[in-house]
Amino acid sequence: MSREVVADIYDGGTRAATAHLRYSRSCGTQWVTVYFLPGYSAAPSVWLQNQSGTNLYTAYSDSTSAYTYQLFNMANRVGCGGTHLYHNGVYLKWTYLGCF
Repeated sequence: MSREVVADIYDGGTRAATAHLRYSRSCGTQWVTVYFLPGYSAAPSVWLQNQSGTNLYTAYSDSTSAYTYQLFNMANRVGCGGTHLYHNGVYLKWTYLGCF
């Protein structure tokens, strides 16, 4: 079974992006994916809970999505995720997705 946390991210009243913290049991990996509207961009990250220096950042980004590198061997570890959101290159906000 896989797990996922989904969060809509708003810029005023506009749903600008949807972020996903994902875990794949079959692969034992965890990562963040963000889908966003034109004019927006994201800088997602994923890290091991309470372990500094484990942040993994954006592996890929295009005009509609971005995702992080994957944390491996996550069957018995806790990963956390979040994303920065930008509009036309201007920073808007940080959204914390949680840990599991």
